[in-house]
Amino acid sequence: MATVRKQYRKKGYVYVLQIKVKEKWTGKIKYATKTWVPDYSLSKRKIEKQLKIEVLKFENDVRRIKKESAYM
Repeated sequence: MATVRKQYRKKGYVYVLQIKVKEKWTGKIKYATKTWVPDYSLSKRKIEKQLKIEVLKFENDVRRIKKESAYM
């Protein structure tokens, strides 16, 4: 499950998505992060829906990368 934080910047706000990833062989915990900038012309409700979609995409990408690197 991804952690989502809303950060305010000079030109608006961004969302920072973060996931803990445990390495298979060493057991170390690392963090995968992604910054998502919403389209400010959208309504608040549509931004929330788009954020959920972005979180799912990010989680799937991290799982795919982790699975591919586990066999190397």
